[in-house]
This record gives sequence, C-alpha cells and structure tokens, in this order.
Amino acid sequence: MDIFLGRQPIYDTHHNIVAYELLFRSGLENYYKNIDGDYATKGVITDTFSLIGIQQMTNGKPAFINFTRNLLLEDVAFLLPKDLVVLEILEDVEPDKDIVDACKRLKMAGYKIALDDFVFHEKYFPLIDLADIIKVDFLHTSSSERARLIKACSKRPNIKFLAEKVEDLKDFQEGLDLGYSLYQGYFFSKPEVITSRDLPHCNLNSLTVIKELSQSDLEIDKLEEIIKRDVSLSYKLLKFINSSLFGFSTRIESIRHAIVLLGRKEVTRWVTLITFRNMCDIAFPELINTSLITAKCCETLAPYVGFKGRASDLFLLGLFSVLDILFGKPFAEILVDLPISQDVKQALCGEPNRFRWLLEVVVAYRDGEWDEFSRNCQRLSLAEDIVPNVFFESLDWVSSYSKL
Repeated sequence: MDIFLGRQPIYDTHHNIVAYELLFRSGLENYYKNIDGDYATKGVITDTFSLIGIQQMTNGKPAFINFTRNLLLEDVAFLLPKDLVVLEILEDVEPDKDIVDACKRLKMAGYKIALDDFVFHEKYFPLIDLADIIKVDFLHTSSSERARLIKACSKRPNIKFLAEKVEDLKDFQEGLDLGYSLYQGYFFSKPEVITSRDLPHCNLNSLTVIKELSQSDLEIDKLEEIIKRDVSLSYKLLKFINSSLFGFSTRIESIRHAIVLLGRKEVTRWVTLITFRNMCDIAFPELINTSLITAKCCETLAPYVGFKGRASDLFLLGLFSVLDILFGKPFAEILVDLPISQDVKQALCGEPNRFRWLLEVVVAYRDGEWDEFSRNCQRLSLAEDIVPNVFFESLDWVSSYSKL
C-alpha cells in the first residue's frame, strides 16, 4: 500500500529552511481532499513517525502538524517528541477554557504552539499569550490586516510571525517590512508529495513486538518502551484507558500510569492483540476474529487438559494459528526466529502433541467437524460439554475488544 504526505518548507528571512509543514495527502495529487481533520492529522502522525520516519521527512528540523479541537483535548500531542514538532492549532478551534487549559499543559511540557490562518479577535488573547508562532494567510488578508496583527501583539515580543501563502516577491518584501520572520508559500516552493510503501499488510517485523511481549520476565520499563516507540499504539492505549469503560475520575496521561492501573499482564495482552490486528489488512477481519476466538478458547481450556500453568502459551498457539494464511508462508519458515516454546511450534507445524490436539478440538468445534472434535476430546480426556460454554464466552470476549 502506497502512502503519501505533503511537505512544504518554512523559510527564514535569509531563505534558509528552518522547518517543514506536513500535510495529509491521499494520493499523488498535490492538494488536500475534504477529509475529516482528525483522520488527516492521525494519518500524518502515523505515517511520519511509524512508517516513513521523522528524520527522513524533515532532516531533523521541526515538523508543523495541524491539530483539531478533538486531538488537543485528547492530549494526542504528548505522544510526539516536543523538540521535533510545532503544534499548529487550526483556525476553527474556539479558544474556550478546555482548549486553553489543554494548551497550557502543552506549554508547561515544553511544546511549541502555532496559531494557523490567524485573524485577530480579542477572544484569542488567551491563546496568543501561549503561542510561539502566529501564521497569517497573505493570500486572504489585506495589507492593513497584516500590519494590525503585528501591532495588536506588540506587547508579546517572543512571538514570531509566519507569512503563509506568500505568492511573489512583493508579498515577501512586505512581510520583511512588517517584521515577519518566517515564510511559506509558492514564492519559495510548492508542497512536495513524499511517497513511500506502507509496511506489508502482514509483515514479519510486527512479530518483533510480539516476540518481546512473550518474554516471561518482561519488566514494566521494557513494556513502556515497546509501547512508546509506536505512536499509534500509545494513542490507542491512552484513549482506551481514558474511555468510559474504566471511568477513572482523573485523566490518565502517561503510558506508565496506564500500565500500573491496568496491570502488566493485561497491558501485555492488550498490546499483543493490537499489534496482531495491525499486522493485517482490512481484507482479513473475519480471519483475525477467528484467530482471537481460537486463542481465547485455547487459553480458557488450559486447566481442563492439565496445562493450567501454560495458559499464555496456549493463547499464542490459537492467536498464531492463522499466520500461514496471513503471511502466505509455511509455519516452519514463519516460526524460525519466534521465541515461543518448542511444543507450540510443533503444534503449529502439525506435529501430534497435546497442544496440537487441543488446537484441533477448538478448530473442529468452531468449524462443526464433530467427528474430529470428539476424537481429539477423547485424546485429551476432555469432557465435550465443557467446550460450548468456553466457545461462547470467547465470542463475548472478542466482541468486547472489537473497538480497540
């Protein structure tokens, strides 16, 4: 899958590039299609930090990224490195108390704030007091408006003014005369579309995370590190724990706090599920749900077949039971470097052992292969009437994770 991002340089008065604005693009067409602002910004963040790489996008210079009201209130910005981003608050964000408080939290944490397409009004003074940069659209403002804004903010000497949509030398010279110190527009360069290949829909690199998560001695520090290095994963975890499902009275704003509240085991499970789901294209939703049901069934049946202490291994057995289909590769090739127990590997590869028989119990029940189901229950001395309840409990469990 190809991914696309727009990148437009931001210059100083000497025509040096000092930053880039990153823009959502859905294709090679160099313009913004009318797509939900939250979706567009999340796309920019994910593609920049998780796929292409921020260094490749900006050569180490700051990235201006648009932020909607929703994303500001959800504290998404805290997932980004403060020394590499400038948070650009869109012009339609009303400066009410919630927004001002969110911006104060960001400023206290060291983030830089820019006000986009700014048109002066007294109601914006609370945001002006927090802003590092004010962007003024030279294409849609008059010379008097551009000058008025400089004058209105004259008591705030630390603010820099950025002239955007600078179309010609006349605009640039006017900006210099008025005191604008940053510039962006076609006079300098049009946005450049950066394209890259997305990670394969089912890529073996994703198994690296699951490898790390499968370690029995995984410490909180390491778990926190695994989550933090994936912006999308961090965002989903914080949104998950701050949802009405938990009803915490205070907002959870750090990954470590989330781990402590949910517990290492539960967060590890949650991250494994999200990572596994992210490995797969939308074309496989039913297959993914099938693997989750199988995993939960295998785990729940563990004590009934003498494997009470191996429940986690049995969960991975069920979860990975569709990897050959997802990757289009044989299990023997997929599992070479995956640090799971040997008996799980053997079971996945079809070798007869008790793990394999349990997997076949679940698969046979799931697919209505009743002779196969009975035969493997007998091998394990497993009462057949236990499985239906376990299966339907697993269906409910998978349904509860459908919104992750």
